[in-house]
Amino acid sequence: MYSSTGESINTPAGVRNDASPAVSVISGDYTGMNEAIKGLQTEYVVFLEKGASLCDNALSRLLKSVRGVGMAFCGYESPSEESPETVRRVLSSPDMACRLFFRLHDESMVSNKLFRTSIIKKHGLFFEPSFKSECSCAFLASYLMYCKNARFIPERLVRMSDDEGGGFEETAESLKGFSYMRKLFKKKAAFSDALYYCGEYMSDVIFSLYSEMVNDGEENEALYRNSVFREFARKLPLIVEKPNDKESLYYYKAILRYGFTGRVDYEI
Repeated sequence: MYSSTGESINTPAGVRNDASPAVSVISGDYTGMNEAIKGLQTEYVVFLEKGASLCDNALSRLLKSVRGVGMAFCGYESPSEESPETVRRVLSSPDMACRLFFRLHDESMVSNKLFRTSIIKKHGLFFEPSFKSECSCAFLASYLMYCKNARFIPERLVRMSDDEGGGFEETAESLKGFSYMRKLFKKKAAFSDALYYCGEYMSDVIFSLYSEMVNDGEENEALYRNSVFREFARKLPLIVEKPNDKESLYYYKAILRYGFTGRVDYEI
């Protein structure tokens, strides 16, 4: 799974640990990553998610960039000339947290991080596998509570395979990770913007999932009645303000009814 000398084990083909022995590379499922964290002895660590592989010299580039900051991160894709993400810059932790919720528009924002092992171990940070697809984002949010800043590298240093994304229930499960992040952001006033964006993102996901159920009809009624999504549908008033316009208010009330009764209003 990992090597304290920075030599990668069980990582995708093409991984080059050119920053050895300062960096360990850990890949695999999140439960295995948690076990590997316990034995980390290197100063830095990179967690490679499913389907990821490092480009040539990736670790050495990240290692140079982490000097003076708590974390270095890069993107999957080279930014376009029009993108503001063409400048190597240092971001505060609250700014970094806000970027978590813009990632659908720019996949380069929160990917491929070089963490300081000392911060992870000192504060007992770990991955929560039950957060599903948001597991790595929740881990990052925890890390940002103790990391003052991070440096962005506008380069493609990690390759990703095509990801078709998760289904309905996996998306619903991901709301657990967002809920966890909201609790973290509430603890520090500096993260108020991230707290707002997190709530907005959760609201968008909830409304989108409900629309998916409506469009699907009664074919998967049993799945929806027993879905973890109902837990978050009931919490909608805690996540988003009650809307004023008629159409949104109708959806809002329908989602709440679904949360408490399991019934979907297919007439919307």
